[in-house]
Amino acid sequence: MVTRGGLAVAGDKRWLFPFSAAATWSPTTAIKSMERLNQLPIRYLLVGHGRAMKDANSKITKAIWRAERKVGHV
Repeated sequence: MVTRGGLAVAGDKRWLFPFSAAATWSPTTAIKSMERLNQLPIRYLLVGHGRAMKDANSKITKAIWRAERKVGHV
């Protein structure tokens, strides 16, 4: 995941920070991983690129939804 340019699951290209689009060999696997992590009560989300986020679960849910739409799961 990245938070720079907006929270995104690896494989989801964001124009402000497009590098995360190439950060996975399988966008489907990245989405599944984030769904599993999102089952935990995430108090703070700190990723390699971007700012820290508080109470990130709802934001992660939106990022998963966006990634699923791009991959064609929805």
